[in-house]
Amino acid sequence: MSLQDTNKDTPILPDEREDDPNSTVTFRQLPKGDILTEYVNETSPEKYDFLKAKYIFRFPFTITSIKWGLVMGSLFGLHTYFKKKSITNSLYWFVMGGVMTGFPVWGFFMLKYSFYTLSIRKFERDQVEQAEESNLMREYYIKKLNAKNDITDEDLVTKLQSKQQEMFKKYSVLDQLEEDPEIFAELKDKKEAK
Repeated sequence: MSLQDTNKDTPILPDEREDDPNSTVTFRQLPKGDILTEYVNETSPEKYDFLKAKYIFRFPFTITSIKWGLVMGSLFGLHTYFKKKSITNSLYWFVMGGVMTGFPVWGFFMLKYSFYTLSIRKFERDQVEQAEESNLMREYYIKKLNAKNDITDEDLVTKLQSKQQEMFKKYSVLDQLEEDPEIFAELKDKKEAK
């Protein structure tokens, strides 16, 4: 493939073959869908899509912060106008007061929204993990107790409790023997006699 055979839209990169130093450099064409072929130019209008009103105003607190900015900017502007009797100063303080109070209010609400969103996602993730863990435990008990897969949870618990009682009866005799001083006294005497 030569450079003349490709169109201008598809980038061509040299194939680097280090195993044979006498080989000539060949060029390979990148597949469609690659990051280099789907690159969006800096001047494209899609670059600033996130600044469209449909994205900014999707949060209800954006309107609330604008209202706060307008009210506080008006108070600053009116105060400056009555104090200095200058329209330019009052317009300056209206804009600056609106911006300086609107952005922090929006930032506070955005921080609160982000915190609650992350908390809810973490809670949901923990719930899913807990459900998966309980399902794994259920499958483990079904396997160990040789129960059917369609057994209800109540029946599984009763079967597990009966198995626990059975194990207790089997090994509780050893616990009683361990606590019996006569048996261990006989063993101790036999050991000392040797």
